[in-house]
Amino acid sequence: TLAVCRTVPHLHLHIQACMPQKVHEPYTHEDDKFLWAHQHESLNEVAAALGRGSKSCSARLERLRNPRTEGYRRLFFGADGSYEDVKTKDRSLRPARECVTRIIHDPSLNAGDFRVGYKDRFRTAPKEVRFDQPNTSIQGKERVLVLALPEHRIQ
Repeated sequence: TLAVCRTVPHLHLHIQACMPQKVHEPYTHEDDKFLWAHQHESLNEVAAALGRGSKSCSARLERLRNPRTEGYRRLFFGADGSYEDVKTKDRSLRPARECVTRIIHDPSLNAGDFRVGYKDRFRTAPKEVRFDQPNTSIQGKERVLVLALPEHRIQ
């Protein structure tokens, strides 16, 4: 069963109060992966499958969307939440265009929260700008500087 039920006498009636099984247990890495994979499904059904309450699952999803939380780091970087865990598993870096595309299309990410470093042709030191910086220096149709930059110049 997905819930632990207790009979509670109240005004000479017996009412069953049902609580999810894992109401006071911390979320595991597997719980987080399941919740993230099913985030667009009915919250009540996902909560029932996890043995948790819908409010708890909703709050956990908010934490998983926030890059500053331990749950986010654990879900996206490794079981122990450390970036080192990812670097030892896969030594290849993601292409810049893949990262840019994710920031643009992932609704849980805000482009204003990111900064991009790139090599300017006329400066020796790398330059850093906001991800959503308007393009005022590179000719072309792109209105956002990051999209106008050649991929090999993004660091």
